Amino acid sequence: MMTPEQRLWREVILFAIRDALRQNPRGMDSRSDMDEARSFFESHGKWRKWFDTCCHLAGWEPEFVRDGYRNARSRGARGLFGERA
Repeated sequence: MMTPEQRLWREVILFAIRDALRQNPRGMDSRSDMDEARSFFESHGKWRKWFDTCCHLAGWEPEFVRDGYRNARSRGARGLFGERA
């Protein structure tokens, strides 16, 4: 059974994926925001440990999330983790 905390962290991760793919209805402030969101999933620099922690709090393995992000990026976010685009 998924805990409320896991649900919250999963939503955080999915929101960040939408940011990285520029699919959030709230929009992005700048290109650098999108680049930063992409760096989160590609685990460059400062984001590596934070990314792993978020995934574990969500109950997901970091490689599962990273693969889901890569697949979503290549398909335009269709079918991301069972979600409908």
